[in-house]
Amino acid sequence: MNKLDVESDFKPELPIEKEISLFFSNRFISFANGDEVKLYDSSLEKDILSFVLPRSKHIVSNDAKRIYRFRFSENLNVDVTIDDINIASSLIFGGKKRVSEANILSELIKVGHPVNIRDNKYTISLLGKNSSNLWHAINEKLEQLSLSNLYEQLELPLAEVLALMEYNGILVDADVLESIRNEFTKKIEAIVDKCKVYTKEIISILRNNSRRYCLKN
Repeated sequence: MNKLDVESDFKPELPIEKEISLFFSNRFISFANGDEVKLYDSSLEKDILSFVLPRSKHIVSNDAKRIYRFRFSENLNVDVTIDDINIASSLIFGGKKRVSEANILSELIKVGHPVNIRDNKYTISLLGKNSSNLWHAINEKLEQLSLSNLYEQLELPLAEVLALMEYNGILVDADVLESIRNEFTKKIEAIVDKCKVYTKEIISILRNNSRRYCLKN
């Protein structure tokens, strides 16, 4: 299969390696299992994750939150470590919120991304193909910069917490919300009343000035 062909059907294949990679774009998913890398349509995300999560020990991804959200939604109790190249790279590149994945490849493992190719399935295909080398390079860089603890103990766990918050949503206190609405309604009404008074005063002043002008002329 050509590496840029996209599978429209997920056919599970065993065995699943202990370390695999899953890279996501808006329309595609790159799944690397050992030396084999396949591209799938994003509509197959649920099928892929349902099959992979219970069978893997380590997943390298570009969207750990996405995987965590799925795990919570399906109530999956699985023992799997999920590493995120984007979270790690943001630390390596000086705390930038988002480093392009093409730059991550070129800067960390010298894998070039042709400037004339803007197809995101090409990028995630490269990520899948080079995932093992890439994660090894990221690990080394984190160690060199003394960022491993920050990544492992704060940034990565935070992704799981945020995913859980996004999945659960927030509980709104309707009574408090109503009291805030009433308070601001009263303030707005008071401002409107003042505006009406000021408007009448201004109109009155303008009329008087207009009369004086007419009388003088």
